[in-house]
Amino acid sequence: PKRFIDFIPEQCILCEGCVDICPWYCIFMVDPSAVEDSGNVELARSMGGDDILFLIDDNACTRCNLCVERCPTGALVQSEVTGGRKKRGGGRAMGTVPQTQKAT
Repeated sequence: PKRFIDFIPEQCILCEGCVDICPWYCIFMVDPSAVEDSGNVELARSMGGDDILFLIDDNACTRCNLCVERCPTGALVQSEVTGGRKKRGGGRAMGTVPQTQKAT
């Protein structure tokens, strides 16, 4: 079955451990100002004012699971698709995280 990394924004504390450990550099946390500067008006409108955009480049990701193991809060989980449907639900491959969730 095809595997993918699921993201649960409500559990993310923006520690960037997943970004640091990724050997393929395919995980990004994008500042809202960069989204506005990109000209993607629809995406900018969908984000809250201080939200960080979390992205995983599925074309570069090898599903090595290092990010899942590194995440201290379980915001990243490895899931699989069986019969065209996600086996595990509740997360998203892309989402936004309010900066207020950042660990201090």
